[in-house]
Amino acid sequence: MARARRRRRPSASRPPVNRPPASRQPAAGFDASLLPLWLLVLLMPLVFAPAMQNNFRVPKLLASEVLAAFSLVTLAWRLRTRGAVDLGVLWRRPVVGACALLLAAASLGLITSAHTVFVRPAVASLALALVATVVWEAALDRAEARRLIIALVVPGGMLALVAVLQNHGLYQPFPLETASASRLSLTSLAGSPFDLATFLVFPILIAQGALARADLGRRRWAWAALLALCLYAVALTQTLSAVLAIGLGSVCLWLQVAARRRLLALAAAAAVSAAALLAVARPLRLRVEQKLEQVRGGDLNDALTGRLDGWRTAWWMFERRPITGVGQGAFRAEFAAARLALVERGVRFYRSQQQPFFENPHSDLLAVAAGWGLIGVLALLGALALFARAGICAWRALRAGDRSQRVDAAVASAIVVATALETTATFPLHLALIAYPFLLLVAAVFRAGRALAPVAAAEVSEAV
Repeated sequence: MARARRRRRPSASRPPVNRPPASRQPAAGFDASLLPLWLLVLLMPLVFAPAMQNNFRVPKLLASEVLAAFSLVTLAWRLRTRGAVDLGVLWRRPVVGACALLLAAASLGLITSAHTVFVRPAVASLALALVATVVWEAALDRAEARRLIIALVVPGGMLALVAVLQNHGLYQPFPLETASASRLSLTSLAGSPFDLATFLVFPILIAQGALARADLGRRRWAWAALLALCLYAVALTQTLSAVLAIGLGSVCLWLQVAARRRLLALAAAAAVSAAALLAVARPLRLRVEQKLEQVRGGDLNDALTGRLDGWRTAWWMFERRPITGVGQGAFRAEFAAARLALVERGVRFYRSQQQPFFENPHSDLLAVAAGWGLIGVLALLGALALFARAGICAWRALRAGDRSQRVDAAVASAIVVATALETTATFPLHLALIAYPFLLLVAAVFRAGRALAPVAAAEVSEAV
């Protein structure tokens, strides 16, 4: 007779452990589902096509969108196999609400705009970027997002090195017609001095965050060398908007991570470093002096290198269609009519550009007003409110952790502040080179704010 098997009862001292099925456990080692994102971070900034000198931003845009779309497939499969997301819960997340507001405001142009041939591809491109942000927020944990963001220093250092080689006449990836001594020839693999300098804001702030950590050891010198290289490359481009963004972001970062007794010493070191940089990069010093002279002379449009032309035409479009705007991506189609109307009013345009063609108003904020109208402005404010709420929750919780977490919070807030400054007078979020890495940071902030919200709420209640 077969002996009956006795079932063991779990001991009180050793409670049973509920393990997920083997098929849903994350595999050890490199996660192949993250490969498109690693390529987006490491490879996309280096993509360039010498034959597309006049459309140098197109290859990076195509590479970004292909890799972002590929990441949607791999990360969606990852979420499905792990059973990590409930669709009923996903729709209630703040990142979905923020992206839905922006996409709804942009999609109105498909109905109201007279330039749907421009609006359709622009809305499709925006929709891909926003959907990618939602999926990244759902799929990436804080450690994965942190590693991806820190990895931006690799292409940043390579782009900076190419720019330095260009400056000394050792390597020129593009067959440019401009003189070798012109700042416009310092394209690196970014395509233009502005694109290069704006992208280098990220690795410069990340490198400063690394130097603020206490466990670097001998790697501190490598981070310092990378920081010096990127700063020198930005100085060579003479892009003052990037210089101001780096300055403001650096102040934001060090005010959070430095001890109060060291702030004066850090301010003195920063002043000495800035003076040394101006001494080494003589063209930057001359450009600063030129801009100050133009401001003192009252020629503001010259000091802004013609940006007032884009700002004025954007405001004219907003006045003409204040509710729904001219449509996402339709600024270029409306620019000629706007300029002619302003010339008839007696407005003087930038004299050094008699026949300019603006694809955007050189201000991301004014681009929203002109393209989306008042509805878009309200949608943007709503999305920013959701992002600010998530960012504050994450910042409070990380500030209560160890020094590494405090530095992470400081670096993220510094990048956000620097990018916010640039969006007022330039167009970083119109560039795939900058927009997609920034959206990766936005997804990480939303994820951290959602995951750490209970911790932050507990801290607030204890403080009260």
